Amino acid sequence: MGGRRSPLEPGVPCQAKLWGDLGVFEEDEELEGFRREAAVLREKLREALSHTSGNKRQSSSLTNLTLDSTWDQQKSHLFPKSCLRPKSASSPWIPSITIPQPFKMTLREARKKSQLMKSYMFLELDKQRDKRQSQDEVECQKQFRAQPVPAHVLLPLYQEIMEQNEIRRQTATQKRKELLLSTQRPFSFLEKEEKKKEAIRQKFLAAATPKESSKQKQISKKVPKSTYDTLLGDKFKGNMPGLFL
Repeated sequence: MGGRRSPLEPGVPCQAKLWGDLGVFEEDEELEGFRREAAVLREKLREALSHTSGNKRQSSSLTNLTLDSTWDQQKSHLFPKSCLRPKSASSPWIPSITIPQPFKMTLREARKKSQLMKSYMFLELDKQRDKRQSQDEVECQKQFRAQPVPAHVLLPLYQEIMEQNEIRRQTATQKRKELLLSTQRPFSFLEKEEKKKEAIRQKFLAAATPKESSKQKQISKKVPKSTYDTLLGDKFKGNMPGLFL
């Protein structure tokens, strides 16, 4: 008999549920009582403020403030902290911008790729450095030997080069002169002046040639024989005796 339970006797889970329901019922009763007290206080404040002069808006705001303050003060005593609503939920909603963040796997893959690239670059640099060092070592092992002076340095080529340049310069100037003379054309007034000078010279030549011929004729004439005759002298003496005294 002791191990059995009557159907009317509640079990342990049912008892816990009943106790929880009783606690909720008591809290509801306390809330109802507080609301009644708040309503009574609100009516009293309205009656007191209706007699005083002032703005209706100010009175309503004052009543609301006082009621809110009293409600906040009594709320902490009536409800446990777990049942109270957090302040963040009652605060106004603030819009925010969602900034996308990359996943960790993408960051990990990118980091791996960068590391691989760096390692490849470092390997290439090491290879180039080793190659350069080996080349430097090979060059350092070589012995320096001066090459002999070439034979064409001792030949007197400067004088020959200068003579060739002079000949080339003279031929070039002569060609340029010939080209200039072939393209040159005299002016018309120069031709006229040359023609005038030629005509004047021809006139002088024509005028000078007959005088020379007359002189030659005069020189070629002989003295007549009559001038040497004695009779002519006697005639002159007889005609003009005073001249020969």
